Amino acid sequence: MRPLLLRLTSGRQALSPVPEVKIRSPSRSKVNTGVNIPFKEKGRAALPAELQSSFDDLWKTCSERGLFINPCGELESMLTYRGIPYTTDKRGWITKALLMLPGLEVNDKEYPWKFIKEIQEYLMSLED
Repeated sequence: MRPLLLRLTSGRQALSPVPEVKIRSPSRSKVNTGVNIPFKEKGRAALPAELQSSFDDLWKTCSERGLFINPCGELESMLTYRGIPYTTDKRGWITKALLMLPGLEVNDKEYPWKFIKEIQEYLMSLED
């Protein structure tokens, strides 16, 4: 017997069978291709404008529970404003980022500092 799903239709509740969903884990090489790339590179900014507020709601809900979604996409997107372009070469990116780090000034309004501050504020709230 298939489980039933409660759904709302035109203000009324209705029961319908839960559709069967087959979940397949993509291979690592497929994760780095296709539709994922804009989200990895630009994060929230890659979403259509009408979905960005939904992302903000999700981010808020998750961050209140200690789960922080990088709004920039991947870590490698956090320093694009400083001239380090997004790349899938994590080793090359971290080398450039570490060389740049001593010259960066902490600014809570820019990434990565803004992201770090949000995590710090959450951790500080746990002490209250």
